[in-house]
Amino acid sequence: MLVVPEAPSLLVHAQGTAVVAVDPAISAADVGGSFMVSVTVNSVDMLNGYDVVLTYDPTILSCTSATFPNIFGSNNFAVSGHNFCSDGSGSAEAAAVSLASNGVATSVSITSATPVMTLTFMALAPLFTTLHISLAQLSVLPGPTLAPVTTMDGSFGVPPSLTFILPNATVAPGQRLSRISAGATGVTLEGFIMMDSSNVRAGFGGVTFDIIDPTGADTPMASNIAFMFPGGTATVTASYSFATSGNAIGTYHIVVTMLRCTTPDLGSCVNGATLTGLFFKLKS
Repeated sequence: MLVVPEAPSLLVHAQGTAVVAVDPAISAADVGGSFMVSVTVNSVDMLNGYDVVLTYDPTILSCTSATFPNIFGSNNFAVSGHNFCSDGSGSAEAAAVSLASNGVATSVSITSATPVMTLTFMALAPLFTTLHISLAQLSVLPGPTLAPVTTMDGSFGVPPSLTFILPNATVAPGQRLSRISAGATGVTLEGFIMMDSSNVRAGFGGVTFDIIDPTGADTPMASNIAFMFPGGTATVTASYSFATSGNAIGTYHIVVTMLRCTTPDLGSCVNGATLTGLFFKLKS
């Protein structure tokens, strides 16, 4: 469907390339779990209509809800029958036009990522799939005419199963006792993880270290993300500065939460088990 409202001028509007994208670009959830994505429009001047379609594999994902934001304000008109998500067709569509005011065509300029639809999916199968923008038509004034558009698809995957290896988390050798008088500025945190051999493919993992300092304050820190084959292990790390606690003297406790990831990007991670690691101390 092409959304092009009537207007008298046939002049082409000079502008750069607009962007229609899936946000976030990478999503993850366990089978039976849910996640949300938006389809956004960005970098388009004098937008007065759009028709955007996202397609997905309904054997892997089920669209459980959808919302369609009003981006044209009081002039917004959602095109009947073209704002939906359907597992039957494996697609979701958003279409709207900016109605004329006093006989004059109206528009909006989009300078940041603006959602035209937000979808909630439930994962049905432990497989990877693409959230594909199969149609991205943006009509702009004067004209109206179609703007040049770049599209950016999204991806989904079920993260691998990971377990901790004792002692779960600690600091680098020789750092469990540090002295501020000796110039100690911080410690290297280490987490120990294993990819379960039951996984059918390689994957990624890391941890979030929660450092509970002597004052009781909690500082969360994400580690690097490591690549592992099924049955493989990894040591992941992060750096903690004593300045974070104001160089508080005393015992620091480590709590560690698993990050189960489909890619090296933190955005592809879901939280796993949370366990207690070892402690370390800072003395004067």
